[in-house]
Amino acid sequence: MFAVFSVALAAPQIVGPVPALAVAAPVPIVGPAPGYGPGPAPAYAPAPVYADVPPAYDYSYGVADSLSGANFGASESRNGYATQGEYHVQLPDGRLQTVTYTADEKTGYIADVKYTGEPVYAAPAPAYAPAPAPLRVAPAPLPVPVAVAGPVPLPLAAAPAPLPLAAAPLPLPAPLPLGVARPALVRAPIAPLRPAILA
Repeated sequence: MFAVFSVALAAPQIVGPVPALAVAAPVPIVGPAPGYGPGPAPAYAPAPVYADVPPAYDYSYGVADSLSGANFGASESRNGYATQGEYHVQLPDGRLQTVTYTADEKTGYIADVKYTGEPVYAAPAPAYAPAPAPLRVAPAPLPVPVAVAGPVPLPLAAAPAPLPLAAAPLPLPAPLPLGVARPALVRAPIAPLRPAILA
């Protein structure tokens, strides 16, 4: 026979007056409230005035790197609407492409394209092998019923050996000596179960 007991612990007790919390008094605002409004209007400088003259310039640049094989460049000159120039670039096939052009307000853009050198093409890349055929898995064979003449007896296991019984009863714990405080045992009440209410 078993009994259920629990140890009752007392909640902490506050003895004496409860200290008051110190709260600072509000500080009064002295003077008018700050005003928020539009600031002063921005002062913009007048836009600069540029002379209306026809454009006139000349430029050129070029790159020739024997280590990387880069070879390109351009040059152009312009006087008013009359423009003339040329640019060139080394193509991947080894040829040099040169474009010479002119442009003006009467004829528009006219370009002359020239190629120098012979094209050199690399050997064709090897053809790829065809993809392997998809893997086809045969379905598992259906189970074949087997005829059984009658029930097959299962081998019975031997019964387990009985556990040995103790010859002497187990010793009881020693009683507490006098003067030792014992915990107060209180029967624990069983609270009824209440269903949870979800809000």
